[in-house]
Amino acid sequence: MTVDGVPSGVTPVVVDMKRNRNHTVEVALNGYSTWSGTLEPSVSGWVWGNIALGGLIRLGVDFISGGAYQLHPDNLSAPLQPTNTVARQ
Repeated sequence: MTVDGVPSGVTPVVVDMKRNRNHTVEVALNGYSTWSGTLEPSVSGWVWGNIALGGLIRLGVDFISGGAYQLHPDNLSAPLQPTNTVARQ
């Protein structure tokens, strides 16, 4: 499995990713078509709580650190399809 073109382990795997940018995930297995998916950031609902409770300083820290975002979807499932290769005898 690769994340943004970097080998990231063998599935099932948990990968730490920055939450403030898109990520492309690819899963490949011999005999199957490669599967690709994209994780996209969106603003977390906690941003509103930070505005109400912490003001602009806490809000700024969250946007700089990436804590103001969450990735969607939060879980990927890769339905691999067998390739149509038939061994000839």
